[in-house]
Amino acid sequence: MIHEDDRGLPLSTASAAARDAYVDGVGRLLCAQPGIEAALGRAIEADPRFALPHAALARAHQAHGRGAAARASIAEAVALAEGLGDRERGHVLALERVVLGDAAGALDAIRAHLARHPRDRLVMAPCTGVFGLFGFSGLAGREAALEAFLTPFESACGDDWWYLAMRAFARCETGALDAARRDIERSLDAQPGNANGAHVRAHVDYECGEDGAGLAWLGAWVDGYPRDGMMHGHLHWHMALAALAMGDG
Repeated sequence: MIHEDDRGLPLSTASAAARDAYVDGVGRLLCAQPGIEAALGRAIEADPRFALPHAALARAHQAHGRGAAARASIAEAVALAEGLGDRERGHVLALERVVLGDAAGALDAIRAHLARHPRDRLVMAPCTGVFGLFGFSGLAGREAALEAFLTPFESACGDDWWYLAMRAFARCETGALDAARRDIERSLDAQPGNANGAHVRAHVDYECGEDGAGLAWLGAWVDGYPRDGMMHGHLHWHMALAALAMGDG
């Protein structure tokens, strides 16, 4: 039996348990929720030859600054992806470029992969945000370049809460605040537990000068966010920034 992820992409595992744990782990990674490594570990335990959990685990390690562990996980993913179909092998090889720090090669591989598989959001993810391949490029006009990169995926990804959150951030950075507001509200309606989405909303509220409403919303959201979530400290920084803007020094 061929399983699919939550975006309808086929997965080369016959294990329903591996599929479910992988989808859970990727969701936690994209939402900056704790428990990423545990979920992906369950996927690997259920099917040790399933390549994609190793690639996702590599990205989780990289996000937490565990370089050696990230390189080991992506090497395992590359080995297991040998002989797989274009989608999964391309997914792994694109993320290998990211994990190994080859920014130019990663962007080329990601563009080529997404041209064939536009719904593959874990491959799209390294391009997004202020710390992504565009954000850290150092190029003038990188904010507009990121928005232009994301726009063509509307037809394939316009129903995806993750894509909407990332496009909202890109639009916020280019000053398209009304469009950013619409995107992030749709995104959070679909996935209210997305800490990265909460972060994007904090940016939109700040740029719109809605410090009081933004602080109230974010304060209520953070109450339910675990302290070991990756965005916990940064979201509290946004709350402090809003309080300062309101004169609470």
